[in-house]
This record gives sequence, structure tokens and C-alpha cells, in this order.
Amino acid sequence: MRLELDGVGIVHGSRTVVSDVRLTVEPGEVVGLLGRNGCGKSSLLRTCFRAARPAAGRVLLDGADVTTLHRREIARRVAVMSQEPADDLGLTVAESVLLGRTPHHRGFGQDTSEDRDLAQAAMARTGVLHLAQRTMPTLSGGERQRVLLARALTQEAQVLVLDEPTNHLDLAYRFELMRLVAEAGAATLVALHDLDLAMGYCDRVAVLDGGGLTDLGPPEQVLTPALVRAVFGVEAAPTVHPATGRHHLLLSGAAEPQERPA
Repeated sequence: MRLELDGVGIVHGSRTVVSDVRLTVEPGEVVGLLGRNGCGKSSLLRTCFRAARPAAGRVLLDGADVTTLHRREIARRVAVMSQEPADDLGLTVAESVLLGRTPHHRGFGQDTSEDRDLAQAAMARTGVLHLAQRTMPTLSGGERQRVLLARALTQEAQVLVLDEPTNHLDLAYRFELMRLVAEAGAATLVALHDLDLAMGYCDRVAVLDGGGLTDLGPPEQVLTPALVRAVFGVEAAPTVHPATGRHHLLLSGAAEPQERPA
């Protein structure tokens, strides 16, 4: 399934946050959404699952405007990991993960053995199976993030929308989570702060700056030292890992403010 942002603009009060964002995420592609805090990443993601309505433009799922789709239909197609705390504090981990099957049920039908098998497999993949009977309030921030990813995988959606999914995760789990996301095979739009993770796991990156989408393409082409300095205010040096051949970005500290190159 294809996710398309067609000229999307977002306004908060009298302030235009972003305007004319045009971006397509193809099936199986991971696109990283990058930019400083407050640039509109989370707001843009919210339009993808109709949690917010754009002031201009459209969000399309395989050509269908999300505003014309029933919320249950959107939930079948789009799995979400947001920064907002989910309202499931009384549930066990297993119960929370099984919520991913809710859009596939009619009414309040009971979970099937297939639902439970999917949830078990997702918990095993994300390393939270041993937490199945723990309640959500007892989890650390990182454990909770992995539970939310397990729920998204259990949902079997064809589109993933992830808002800073590596926040609160230990270093090893940051890599593991992004590997799982990349292997999920969904059209994935993920907001990230970690530029090196974006370099290593995203097929393309989209950079929000100055109220719009300013750069889009493969991360090794977009995340140049000049762009990272201008947009993020830090010095960076691209490199290639000698063992894996992967592109990486080495950050070396704050940069002096400069105007962005044309």
C-alpha cells in the first residue's frame, strides 16, 4: 500500500507550521522524517491517520483520501506508534498487544487463536514476551516502546506511522527496533532525531526546515555536512563502516550558525 502526502499544509492558530509537503512512501519503503523540534514532524504524521486534518492538501492511502475512509478502515491499513501515552494503563502487556487485532474484529468479538498466535509472535520478535503478564504502568519507557511496536506488528497493517520510536530505548534496542521496522515490509514513515539511525535504516529521508520539505532522497545523498550544519546546527562527517559497508554519520559538536546553502 502506498502512502502519499499531496500538498499537505498544517496551521496551528495563526501560524503556518508546514506548507505544500509532497511525499510518497512506496510499499516496503522506510522514509525517515527529519527536522528540528517544532518543525511539524508530529503534526504531519497525525494527518496520515486522520488524527488531524490538514489545512491544505490531502493524505492518500492507495489513492483514497483518508478523510473519506471510516476510522476502522484506516486502522486496518495504518498502524501508529505516537509519542502520546496510550490509554491502556490497566492492561497487561499481552492484552495491550492484542489491541492490534481490534480493527479486524466486528463488534466486540473475542480474540481468536490466530490473534493470540500473532500477538505471541510479535512479542517474541520485539523481546517483550517475558513481560506478557506485567501491567503497562510497571514498564520502563523503553519496554513500553517495544510493546507498542509489538502491537503495531500484530495489527498487520500495510502502513506504519512512527513518531520517535527509538526514544527511551537502550542503545542495542534502538538498532533492533529499526531493524524490525525495516523488515516489516510496510510503507513506513518514521520521525527520527537520530541522524545516524536514519542513515543506516531509511531508504530515503525527508527533511523539514523553514516551514516546508526542503530535501528528499537517499540519506547518504541528503545528509551532507552542509545540510546537517545548516538545519541541525552540528558538524558532521559521513563515513562508511569498514565491516558492514553501511553509511554512517559522525557528529562532532555544535556548529557556528550559518545560512543554508542554496
